[in-house]
Amino acid sequence: EGAALKFMIKDEDFGKADDVLGEAVLDSKEFFPNGFVGDIPLVNAGKQAKALLSVRIDVVMPKHEEDDEEEAEDEYEDEFEPAGDADEEKPKQDEKEQEDEYEDDFEQLVEEDPDEFLRKLRMNMSKTA
Repeated sequence: EGAALKFMIKDEDFGKADDVLGEAVLDSKEFFPNGFVGDIPLVNAGKQAKALLSVRIDVVMPKHEEDDEEEAEDEYEDEFEPAGDADEEKPKQDEKEQEDEYEDDFEQLVEEDPDEFLRKLRMNMSKTA
């Protein structure tokens, strides 16, 4: 069980202290582990004010850095290194199918997880440099 998130909305006054315009609390059970999208009522927002704070929370589970590196290396070998002997020639149809499959995987990764795509791209570029 995690800690609640507390939101405090303030204005910015130059030359004097900022004013608190409202506060909201979201218990961890409401956003962990599936995230949260919705409005949270602000309290202390003024007399008879019905203020809401729109919030989106995406939960990202951390991985161990070593696991990421090993997994990325394995994926790199699977995706970028040719299988079998270098002298072997593959039929053109197999090459086309592999290119199409790679292109589909590439487009899916870019759409679903652009940060992971960039991480893999950087790792690939550092290996080829």
